[in-house]
Amino acid sequence: EAVLALLPRYGATALARARRRRDQPDALPAELQILHFPSRDAYHEFLDDPDRRALLDRFGDVFTERIVVELEPPLLDVGRSQPDDDT
Repeated sequence: EAVLALLPRYGATALARARRRRDQPDALPAELQILHFPSRDAYHEFLDDPDRRALLDRFGDVFTERIVVELEPPLLDVGRSQPDDDT
């Protein structure tokens, strides 16, 4: 929670955060987060944030795996039932 609280410093937001159901295999990620950063530079600045690093030193890195995927803009906006049809 404390690390996610640092996101606004970099213009970033947590779009989604969910934990796997208890009946799912342990091999699956325990938690999934979808974060939005305004730029790749903002993401790297977040990773280098001294307060974030202090939290990692204090609590350790709780994630055993980290996968970063840069996404295209969404085809379906939240609250809309159909994607834009620009074709």
